[in-house]
Amino acid sequence: TCDETDVINDLTIDVLDSDLFWVGSDSGIHYYTLSSEEWGDEAYQSGKTYDFFQGESFVYVATTNGIYELDPFAASPDPVHTGDSCAVLEVVNDDDTVTVWHITGSQVCKDGVVLPVQPDTIACSLDKDWNNTVWCGKYWWDETEGSWETPAGLEGIDISESVVSNEGLVYLMTTSGTLLRW
Repeated sequence: TCDETDVINDLTIDVLDSDLFWVGSDSGIHYYTLSSEEWGDEAYQSGKTYDFFQGESFVYVATTNGIYELDPFAASPDPVHTGDSCAVLEVVNDDDTVTVWHITGSQVCKDGVVLPVQPDTIACSLDKDWNNTVWCGKYWWDETEGSWETPAGLEGIDISESVVSNEGLVYLMTTSGTLLRW
């Protein structure tokens, strides 16, 4: 294992090499090579790991020291964006450009720039639905209006996490433990 006293915060399989299993913990980024059954530690100075996101070409990771694109063979790369980041999301746009969304300093950022409008409450949770609409907790980003919208009926409900299923449904976990579907 990573360390007997380590707390594991997130796990994922690498998007380009299914032989690599990424483990994010309080002590940093680790990986396990399935074929050789060996553990490795990343050369990144990442600090605590919060969240992985499987992008098109990279696994992204949100850490206390920033957002990284993971490469097990890279020698101590710089973060894509700096700052204590608790969530990360990649969106491939219609023109095939990539936008990296993240939450840093309790603010939602798009490609490293803090959005001019923020949700009323920031949940350390980002996901995208089938239309590439970005969700932060119960709020979704209306690109045409440049604002965060709340689905009807969710006013006054505290959401801690939003997850979009393979079927396109948005599931919302309340802070009291109730699971809602939108």
